[in-house]
Amino acid sequence: MLTGDAELEMRGRCSAGPKGTKLTRMEDYQDAYQRLAAIAKSRNNIQLSIELIGDAIKVNEKCPDALSMLGALELKNDDWLTAKETFRAAREATDGKDSYSALSLGNWNYFAAARSGLLGKLYRNWKLF
Repeated sequence: MLTGDAELEMRGRCSAGPKGTKLTRMEDYQDAYQRLAAIAKSRNNIQLSIELIGDAIKVNEKCPDALSMLGALELKNDDWLTAKETFRAAREATDGKDSYSALSLGNWNYFAAARSGLLGKLYRNWKLF
């Protein structure tokens, strides 16, 4: 359970609580939005977490950490195609140097192939030696 300012900021931003808390007045708190999104994710509130990470992306559209977190949340929400585009945007934001987004795209391709049944066909046709 949150206490103090974090609870007030979360209520002020996300529910019918009082507007005008520190977080809504200072829109350049990208890190704060990301932390609040992580708190919402840990509470299994995926929709709130997506909204908060969206606010962080509004502050900095090219933040690879926020984009990667959004992609992971979209995967958790079973929005596969949007997640793939988000991971691509994270990779492009760092000119291909972000290893997390590259690995996430690899995992996306693996699980997409597994879901479609393509992976079984590849394994059958794969000759190891």
